[in-house]
Amino acid sequence: MKIDIVGSRGIKKEAFVKAYLFEHGEAYVSELYRAWKRFRIATYQKPGTVESMRQLIKQMKDNRLVEVCRVEPVPGEPHLFPRHYYRLTQKAFEGT
Repeated sequence: MKIDIVGSRGIKKEAFVKAYLFEHGEAYVSELYRAWKRFRIATYQKPGTVESMRQLIKQMKDNRLVEVCRVEPVPGEPHLFPRHYYRLTQKAFEGT
């Protein structure tokens, strides 16, 4: 799925996350944020913070739009919290 810019504002972050997960299958929060940041910089807009991406993923998880599909340690960084990978749920595909 190609992410197109419509109008001067582009797309909302939640729609971007859905499109990214649809295209890639799964991703962790930092990966989503880096992709969002590249997109926003390319469209000359501020990307926000990684914390705002965490909050969005938590909200999407609470709304059952995404779910954790696996948890893995961060390569080379065993002292960090493990990565939680998220994927879209059936509810996200249904749009309800």
